[in-house]
Amino acid sequence: MRDRGWQHLIPPLAPAWKPVGTIRPRLARDLDLPADIEILCGIHDSTANFYRYQQAGLTDLTLISTGTWIVGLSDGAAPDSGYEQGYVTRNLDVDGRELSGILAMGGREFALIAGRTLDTSVNETAIEKLIANRTMALPSFVEQDGVFPGSAMKGRVTGPEPETPEARHALALLYVSLLTDICLDRLGADGTIVLDGSFAKDPLYPALVSALKPGRKVLFNTDAYGTASGTALLADHPRRTGLAPVTVETARDITIAGLAAYRQTWRERAEANHAN
Repeated sequence: MRDRGWQHLIPPLAPAWKPVGTIRPRLARDLDLPADIEILCGIHDSTANFYRYQQAGLTDLTLISTGTWIVGLSDGAAPDSGYEQGYVTRNLDVDGRELSGILAMGGREFALIAGRTLDTSVNETAIEKLIANRTMALPSFVEQDGVFPGSAMKGRVTGPEPETPEARHALALLYVSLLTDICLDRLGADGTIVLDGSFAKDPLYPALVSALKPGRKVLFNTDAYGTASGTALLADHPRRTGLAPVTVETARDITIAGLAAYRQTWRERAEANHAN
């Protein structure tokens, strides 16, 4: 910014929890708020969500938040040095420490693969059937490459097509679990994994991720308001002396026949798919 002479275009940097002013009088009247309510500097949405886990005492943490996007952030990552493309990011936490990040449009892809199956639930048997049939969804089904550069709009299903809503839902769930798995590898972290957001509401998702990452501690949180909760914690950041608990559950252990071999084949075909 200094070299470009752009400092005058942005306000001075300030801590996320620092008051930078008070609410405009008109807004206070319209919203029936106190006229002296403070406005804090604020924080990036994904970083706010990460912050609430930090304030709960979690360290060496990789957080995978799911929705339209899969957003990965890690405070203990050593990103794949041979992976220079794709949606790899560098973020800062609330104290200015570096976080490694990654993005993939997993939620949008889930919807395209699953179709209109919002009320459908599946179990391990449906996943094992897809694996036995060698049915695979290969990236990418959206206009973004994500973690497979050159794959945009090249998504396809190989093997026998899933014929029921349950089978399509299972394929979509398996796909985003594999996508999460490779996002974790791209980040290069080896500590605790926390999954949250819309995918985490299906307990089979954290169970699949745990099965794909044996030996790793996998937790999940079904709260839908992570960004808001983290942002709210900024209000008493300077005064907080204890932890701010967050509710997490441990992913259940499952055994999926053929999953490891399927994972390896999926990765090989996903890498090859973007070159075609």
